Amino acid sequence: MIKFNAKLVAAVALARSRDFGRGYLCGVFFEGKKAIATDGLLLTVAHDDDSEIDKPGFYPVSEEAVTACAGKHADSVVFSNEQLHVRDESGTTLYIEPCTVLAGTFPGWRRIVPSDAGSATHASFRENIMRVICDTAKAIKSPTVRLTGEDENAPHIVTYSDARLFSVAMPCRHTGVVRLPAWLQA
Repeated sequence: MIKFNAKLVAAVALARSRDFGRGYLCGVFFEGKKAIATDGLLLTVAHDDDSEIDKPGFYPVSEEAVTACAGKHADSVVFSNEQLHVRDESGTTLYIEPCTVLAGTFPGWRRIVPSDAGSATHASFRENIMRVICDTAKAIKSPTVRLTGEDENAPHIVTYSDARLFSVAMPCRHTGVVRLPAWLQA
């Protein structure tokens, strides 16, 4: 059985892959007191001191489940008996769907997390990565987001105002010149 904070699951699940050809990345991995998801370019990790995780497990989380987890009254998500339950504070089930453990091994996520958050750099990120970062901040009601890294080509740490959650974003190459537009000087 796994029980985890619903809002944190909603935020983490935004980083999962939607490419079913990469089925091993299409869910949320739970271990220790953490929930982790990645699509290969963005990794998000949440820590929930109140979580209950009997053994590590990798579970699919549908768009409907993410919406239910982000709902106003959602408090926890429970994975048990091949079902996902979103529950309120009193334990009443608000949403339920079939949910079986995904086969395969979740990637070694710790190896891509930089050992130092670094400082602000001039890295470039794809629009879809920035959108997921903003959606993640919205899911946990974080008014601020900070990206820092060692250099423009290295993975960057994304921190939110809620310290229970962080992401790691992979920058992309930016071939354009970085400067203010010419029309600004006119």
